[in-house]
Order: sequence, then structure tokens, then C-alpha cells
Amino acid sequence: LGVDIDITEQKLAEKALRENEERLRLVLESIPVMMDAFDAEGNIIMWNSECERVTGYSAKEIIRNPKALEILYPDEDYRIRMMAEWARLGGNFRNWEWEIGCKDGSIKTIIWSNLSDEFPIPGWAGWGIGIDISDRKHAEEALRESEHQLREKAVELEQTLQELRRTQTQMVQNEKMSSLGQLVAGIAHEINNPVTFIYGNLNHARTY
Repeated sequence: LGVDIDITEQKLAEKALRENEERLRLVLESIPVMMDAFDAEGNIIMWNSECERVTGYSAKEIIRNPKALEILYPDEDYRIRMMAEWARLGGNFRNWEWEIGCKDGSIKTIIWSNLSDEFPIPGWAGWGIGIDISDRKHAEEALRESEHQLREKAVELEQTLQELRRTQTQMVQNEKMSSLGQLVAGIAHEINNPVTFIYGNLNHARTY
């Protein structure tokens, strides 16, 4: 005695599901934003190409590596603070900025959004997307430094202008004193001439 069951539709559905999963995987791998996912044990199970590009670490180096977090966050104190903040924020937050260590030794700033609660995916305990904003942060720092230098230049310029005003005032005062001295000297000269004449003729006047 035998029983036959037609499972053609089931097989087709399984094939379609696998194809959809493969297409989804390819999309997630190629999207131009960082994306990773964790399982219930805290292991990274998704590390797309943008994560590889930004950090320099390949998926083989990170996925299911129990030391992955130590690799990505080598500073233990920072790692502890970051994980505590992550736990506090939970599975639904937007635009959290944190720093990640790269393979070349550099540190990059990432703005991260966790979408786990809003868009749960079976088998993923947590997942999110991020964007490398290191260039923007560097530009902001350069802008702040430039603004600081401009403020210092403005202060120096103001001090220079005040010094010029003081110098100008002093020069005007000196010019006035010089003019007054010349005026006094001219008056003294004009007085001296008749006085000298009179003094020179006193004997003759006395004689007369």
C-alpha cells in the first residue's frame, strides 16, 4: 500500500521563497549604506559590502566572530559605554552617532538607526543601517577651527584699529602742539624785533 502526495506547489513555493531570499540578500549586500544584523547570541550575522568598504574588515572577518565587537571597538572603556548606550536606546532609534575602529587604524564616525522593533526580520534579533559621516565631521571641525581663527583675527584687527586710533589721536595732538609751538615762536619773534629795537635805542634816547 502506498500513498502519493503532489508537492509540486510546495516545491515551487519553496523555490520562489529561496529566490526571494537571494534577491533580498543581494539587495542588502549592495545598498549604498552600512547594514548589519545580530542573532540572539549577539553575533553579527549580516555585514554588507558598505560595511566592508567603510571599515576595511571583510564579512569573513566579522560574521559570527566572537571577537568582532572587540575588533570594531578596540578601546574597552569606549566599548562598554557604547554598549550601555545601545542597550538604553533599545531596538528603535534614529541618528545615533558613534565611532568605529577601522582596519587601517583610523576611527570613523557613523550615524546609525536601529530598525529592529519597527521592521522585525525572522532570525535577526537586531538590525540597522548606518552612514559614514566622518568627512562631514572633519569638515565641521575644520569649519569650527576656521571660525575660531577668524574670531582671533577679528580680535587682532580690532586691537590694531584701536592702536591706530590712539596713534592717530596722538599724531593729531602732536601736530597741534607743533603748530602751537610754531605760533608761539612766531609771536615771540614778532615781539622780539621791536623790543630789541627799543632796547638798542635806549642809550640814544637817554642821551637825547
